[in-house]
Amino acid sequence: MTKKTNQANYPDKQTVLERTPDSAVRAMIAHMDELGIETAFDRFDAQKPHCGFGLQGTW
Repeated sequence: MTKKTNQANYPDKQTVLERTPDSAVRAMIAHMDELGIETAFDRFDAQKPHCGFGLQGTW
């Protein structure tokens, strides 16, 4: 059985900022940007394009 993963299902940082209903999340991400602190979203975006191996798991 092969598990297919669509990378488009993983939002980038900008999409998270636009879609989150929590204003505190937007404020914290903006604050971290101002301080130059890298977030998990920054690291994930920097790794694109993904090869898909890790995203597919071990099916």
